[in-house]
Amino acid sequence: MIKSVCLLVVCAASACAADVCDPVRFGGPYAFQLSGMTNISGTPQPTVSIGRIVFDGSGKITGTSSATFSGLLLGNPVTGTYEARRDCTLNWQLQDDSGAYQHFTGKIPPDAQRIAFRQTDPGGTSGTMDRTADNCSAVDLKRNYEYVVAGTIKAMNPGESGRQEACSTSPEEEISKSTRIARSTSR
Repeated sequence: MIKSVCLLVVCAASACAADVCDPVRFGGPYAFQLSGMTNISGTPQPTVSIGRIVFDGSGKITGTSSATFSGLLLGNPVTGTYEARRDCTLNWQLQDDSGAYQHFTGKIPPDAQRIAFRQTDPGGTSGTMDRTADNCSAVDLKRNYEYVVAGTIKAMNPGESGRQEACSTSPEEEISKSTRIARSTSR
């Protein structure tokens, strides 16, 4: 009798987990960020990306992605495909307008609100995706932000030298000061 009750509980828990990760129910817009090292140019270098992608509920992805490589900020529309599995694994690939593919994997949590993921291509980037509203407007923006700007300014023209600068701010009134600092260091 006890064995059959335990078996019933285990089966019920499995069915519940399958409902949470039902591939048919997964979809919608997600904002993402990732950082780490990339080998996209053949030489390992740091990279950071942000973007918004939409999982359409039937295996297709559309969206935009902005990434930094060697001091350059690249913004691209992206398309791709994904597979959400009953074991809560999410695999996807994105193709940018250069034709290059990037591959990712993550685990869908029960509420599907925040998904930790990693890039499976060589390099080691990892990040998070947060479920977002279907539409965004100015009302959705908060009053104060916090950000950190750090890195190396790469000399783009002969005779220029690169320097390292960093700044951090959060109050609104500091944003203009930080912008002046960033502008003054990016000659």
